[in-house]
Amino acid sequence: MKVSKRDKLVFVCICIILGIILSIQFKTATNTTGKGVTPREREKELTLEYQQVLEEKEKLEDQLGSIDSEIKDYEEIEKEKNSDIKDLYDELEKYQMFVGFESMKGSGIVIEINEPSLQMEQGEEYSIVLANYDLILQLISRLNDLGAEAISINGERYTNYTSLDLEENSLKVNETSIRLPLKIKVIGNKDILEDGLNMKRNVMWNMQNKYLYNVSIEKKDDILIEAFNKPIKLKHAKPVENQEQ
Repeated sequence: MKVSKRDKLVFVCICIILGIILSIQFKTATNTTGKGVTPREREKELTLEYQQVLEEKEKLEDQLGSIDSEIKDYEEIEKEKNSDIKDLYDELEKYQMFVGFESMKGSGIVIEINEPSLQMEQGEEYSIVLANYDLILQLISRLNDLGAEAISINGERYTNYTSLDLEENSLKVNETSIRLPLKIKVIGNKDILEDGLNMKRNVMWNMQNKYLYNVSIEKKDDILIEAFNKPIKLKHAKPVENQEQ
């Protein structure tokens, strides 16, 4: 079979295009992983770097905890020196607890929320709970209505500055990604909290009966909720300077 010049030209053009594509892919892979480094080796390097960052984070958190402890000791010493200073420190501590900057402990309830049983059995990657995360916001609002004094979601303190955002298969709380099951700890009157959540046709009822979530509520006497430890940046608000009338 005779091959025409046109067919030869088309074949040569295709080979050139394929060569350019392979060259671009090779350069991209080299720039991503580094020269002479395979993707597998690069993955190991990134995993090691991530582990080192986590360890450094834990060290910094330990140092911060040690500094906080020293500050507490200093405050206790100052309190003993002057009753007026003691009153000021006690008032400050009250406000810090109120806005979430102090760890708190007391009685309350622990709510655990997970995917519907059928969803878990089928091993579905799609999360019904996370897709309807606005229900979590409704639940938080309901808990506040019932007199919750402190709330955390998977260890992240919930405050007026807390943000909830959906990110792939995880929920970002205070910029920290959390996964199911959701464990919501609440300090408050445990009987009022439990009875209020179990009322028919409220948000918890919808979770259990409409969406078929796996939900459990446990009353406890010794709940610990950690402090809010993220920096707060006010973009629009600023203090009002005292002005003489």
